[in-house]
Amino acid sequence: MATPTPQYLLLRTGNIITTSLPPPSQTSTTATELLTTLLTSLQHARAHAPSSWTQLLPTGTLLAPSTLSPTPSSLSESRDAYDITVKLFYLPNVPVEDRNQHTLDAVKLVCEALGVGRIDLLNVAFPGVGFDAEDEVPKDTTTSSPSEEEVDEETKSFLTTYHTLESLVHSNLISRIGLSEFGSARLSRLLRGLGFPPCTTSTTSTTTTTTNNPPRVRPSVVQINVRDCCVVPRELIQYAKREGIQLLTHNDSAEVLTPESLQRVISESGIFATPIPNVLPLWVVKYTAVVRDRSVVENKGYFSNSSPLPPLPILYFPLFSHTLMCARGGVDISQWPRSGRAGVAQTRNID
Repeated sequence: MATPTPQYLLLRTGNIITTSLPPPSQTSTTATELLTTLLTSLQHARAHAPSSWTQLLPTGTLLAPSTLSPTPSSLSESRDAYDITVKLFYLPNVPVEDRNQHTLDAVKLVCEALGVGRIDLLNVAFPGVGFDAEDEVPKDTTTSSPSEEEVDEETKSFLTTYHTLESLVHSNLISRIGLSEFGSARLSRLLRGLGFPPCTTSTTSTTTTTTNNPPRVRPSVVQINVRDCCVVPRELIQYAKREGIQLLTHNDSAEVLTPESLQRVISESGIFATPIPNVLPLWVVKYTAVVRDRSVVENKGYFSNSSPLPPLPILYFPLFSHTLMCARGGVDISQWPRSGRAGVAQTRNID
């Protein structure tokens, strides 16, 4: 079916654990798993519903596939039986101010896909941020909080996004915040920018109160890619313990989705009748739901949103312009603030 060029292209895999489609290799990277499952889901949907496998939403977003394989998408047990972890990848060449709405849209989509109203842990990965194995605890970790003028530009961009993450915690949409690839120096600058005083003991508070504002929320988790170093520096381990932050390893790809790889998925799946000259990936989100008492991954999937238009200029609009409610959550996302099988078993705690 010929499809007009939309403003945004929202792709999804559905549950890649219980789907009847061939599963990806256990050794595949996150990038490979994403591309493989996206392409397989799209081709399967097109083969089974050639006249209705995509849907152009009223907001100008093209959803593909419009229907997923006939497997349960929501969770089979009560919400409290699961640990739900989400990782949101902010992609390069996208304005920092757009990340706020990207975050809200991604969380909303995952909530609907799983039929829940809350996520246990939301990890975020910023473009161009990599962990340095030579990272050391910065000298200013025992000094007072920096003034606004002393906050560097990178930290300012992180803080802009972090405010949205905090709002999700205050709204009970997420329970904890995680950061990917933050070494001790970058982490220290963020904590000071949030107003947390340096910690000299392992006993810390997860929140701090600012005058006439909601309490600031301390990040709970920092993820380090196991490919970046063989041994996590002892200084970072000790610093994270003092700040009350859990260190975890992961094996996600540094480049989870490039314009070239997305273009290949679009071309091979036949979403558009004619080639799209430019496509800009905006964000990717990966979600997993693990049955807590059995440590079994019951649901895992991906969403990807992109703009099949020339990269500049970009004006990002919400995927959903009307009031929507997260399933079972009773949350009106129109009131949210806005601005503008790499498996769980491979994640381990660092002691």
